[in-house]
Amino acid sequence: MATTIVAATNSSLEIETNGRYPTIDIETPYVGQDLLFDEELYEFVYSNGYQFLSCYAESYLTFEFYWMPFKPTLWIGFFASMTLTFIVFYIYMIWKYKQLPFSIWLSFVSILFDDFSSVPKMVGKSLFYRLIFAAWGPVSLLFTNCYSGLMISELNAPLKQTRSQNFEDLICLNRHVLDLPASSIDIRELAKTLRFKDYRAYWGKIDYGFNALPTLKNHFVSNNCYRILSPPSQRPWMFSGVATYVWHFHRIVHFLEFTRLLSETGAANNFIRDELITLLLMNPVHAVFPIEFDQTRLNYSTTELAGMVETDVINCGTRIAFVATSETLQGEMNFLSKKYPSKRFHTSQRLLVPTWKGWSFKGGGRSTKRSSVSAVQRNFRVLVHSGIYSR
Repeated sequence: MATTIVAATNSSLEIETNGRYPTIDIETPYVGQDLLFDEELYEFVYSNGYQFLSCYAESYLTFEFYWMPFKPTLWIGFFASMTLTFIVFYIYMIWKYKQLPFSIWLSFVSILFDDFSSVPKMVGKSLFYRLIFAAWGPVSLLFTNCYSGLMISELNAPLKQTRSQNFEDLICLNRHVLDLPASSIDIRELAKTLRFKDYRAYWGKIDYGFNALPTLKNHFVSNNCYRILSPPSQRPWMFSGVATYVWHFHRIVHFLEFTRLLSETGAANNFIRDELITLLLMNPVHAVFPIEFDQTRLNYSTTELAGMVETDVINCGTRIAFVATSETLQGEMNFLSKKYPSKRFHTSQRLLVPTWKGWSFKGGGRSTKRSSVSAVQRNFRVLVHSGIYSR
């Protein structure tokens, strides 16, 4: 891509870092967000951040289930008709016999349950009684059978389900913190609310320098909370070069940063919402390793780690979410959907900690048509706006 946009201006491409020539930074983060640089020297190409996918869905049943077979207008019409018939029959019985010789309401209700109550012979032989129940009986019988049939169909159908849509839905404890104004949160009070001593009891005992995978078992894990898995990665040689999980490694970094803020006097209390979400998801009640992960083994390969994650992610009966950057997640979503077509996977709607990425153009000659933008950058804009770059 760089060769294409440079060659179009009859320029040469030199790959070096000594700063003697104009430079092109490919897909650098924080495009347009750094006010120290001229934003016109950046070209945005896409936004990147954390997303998650899962096939877990929680089934539920509400009281609406009992009203579901019929529309509200039908229910209103039925009860209005039943009430009106009951009132007319009640008035007639009071006028005819001066008192009620039997329970009228029981005669009406019993028909709805495919039964019938006994009535005195003198009432049963009266023409008015026969006319009333000759009309009411077939209607109630039809209503009851239709209701029973629709209820049985609904019971045999899958129940309604709720699926997590955003990272807020994954949070297990202290979700109320997100409702507080982020700028007014005191960091020490926040630590007390989150029971940060539990964080220290797990994250604080991990050997950050040598072991990428912890040997300490997490005793705070709750099966009622989401297990947050992530793709494996190979750590650089200065960090022992062994494989670990991306989400686990980043949580260690965030734990150290929050611990540093707590130790400083007059620490800044300004948090953005995404920082609070990542802090809540760092709670050790959320496991970050697969179920089959062996704490005593430290020489896992990335292939083995990825295989254990795949085994857990396709288990739709357990609260498990796979977290990765939006680029990686899209590929994982396509892979799982094709390999397991019978399972319904869904992804989060909003990016967590989003970053803008793009190309930066520093130095070089300027275009004769627009003095602030070079011809190389102008050629790149054509590729982005035409959709060629994304393809």
